[in-house]
Amino acid sequence: MNINSINRISTYTSFILVLVMMVLNACTSVSSANIADLSEKDQTLLKDKSNNYKTLRVGQFQVHYQKDSYSASQKETFKQELEYALSQSLKTVNVNSFDKEAHFILFPTKEEMDAHLGQLPIRHYVNPDYNTGYFVHNEDLRPYFTQNLFQMIAIENWGRPKGIMLAIGGSLFADARCGDVKYFLDEVGAAYARTGNVMSYRAMFNDFYPSLQARPILAEIQAATLYQFVQDNFGTAKIRELWTYGISRLEGVIYLSPGEVEREIIGRWKSYTPTQEVDLENIDNFGC
Repeated sequence: MNINSINRISTYTSFILVLVMMVLNACTSVSSANIADLSEKDQTLLKDKSNNYKTLRVGQFQVHYQKDSYSASQKETFKQELEYALSQSLKTVNVNSFDKEAHFILFPTKEEMDAHLGQLPIRHYVNPDYNTGYFVHNEDLRPYFTQNLFQMIAIENWGRPKGIMLAIGGSLFADARCGDVKYFLDEVGAAYARTGNVMSYRAMFNDFYPSLQARPILAEIQAATLYQFVQDNFGTAKIRELWTYGISRLEGVIYLSPGEVEREIIGRWKSYTPTQEVDLENIDNFGC
């Protein structure tokens, strides 16, 4: 084979690769995106021209964002975050793959998301029937792809959770960071514990929702630390049992009472040596 033939093959191969990447990472109008598998309500939202939604496709994922929003300028960040989200979620659920197509609908403000979904105490939500995640994304709030995708993969493998504490907590634990500064969960928990500003785990085990309504950010952080505690000390199989049967079965699954679990976690936080100063005011305002 002469050098001209090799150059032609190389040029042709490069051209094919470019086409493949264009297909995988295409940014399209919603009208040409594949949204027929979404709920009717979501289809209506995305098709409404006044909402001006566009779609970014990255492999098996479709990200729907408003054309003139902050999200529209973050497409390269989204690609990196989706790769991270898939890796972290698979690792946290302890499975090798997830081959379903998933959608993420982004809202510039909490008010806009609530107008579509109803009032929620959190800034991200998953509809597992349609593998659709919803979250607020703007200059102050980073993309919640990992939190959304973890729940989709966990539900795909474990079924719907008995209660929401592990679903909410596992989402943040999978993300493995809190805020743009990327604090470790124990750093944040320790900062709250040093001020005596933590909620009772025993009360949360009894009924998580009042804590989530009262202090959603702290409730999410404490739920994530519970997930971390069980997985680190007892393994993913015990997480799956609690996911299936509920937190009320905690003592029968890990052989520790709610009070013992609370003392273990809070005690660890109180003895934790911080590696950096945690901006609790920022976390209280914007969450993880």
